Amino acid sequence: METNFEALLEKLGVSLKNMASTETVVGETFVLGEFSCKPVMKIGLGFGSGAGAGEAEPKKSVMGNGAAAGAGIGMTPMGFLVSSGDRISYIPTAPQSTLQTVFDQVPPLIDKLLDMQKTQKKKKEE
Repeated sequence: METNFEALLEKLGVSLKNMASTETVVGETFVLGEFSCKPVMKIGLGFGSGAGAGEAEPKKSVMGNGAAAGAGIGMTPMGFLVSSGDRISYIPTAPQSTLQTVFDQVPPLIDKLLDMQKTQKKKKEE
């Protein structure tokens, strides 16, 4: 039995390409109430192949050959792009680190401090 190893690798490559398409990474949009949601995925691909031929020892009258290829794909949801009107947000599926949570709170905190300073300044002027 003769194995066309190049054709096998080509078919495997086409299959991997189809699995890792843009539609797989950024999924189909779905509507949830007034929000349009688009899932975002993280994809990992693995691929391996091998071939060999040889004679059996000690007689050397038996010949053999073989080839194999394999691939795998893993997908993990990362989050969702969510839109409503002209506003777009990204909502991660994994919990954020403590440091990321702190950084996310800095802009609102600065706004509150600036508002407090304005209020105190107005009170002093009155």
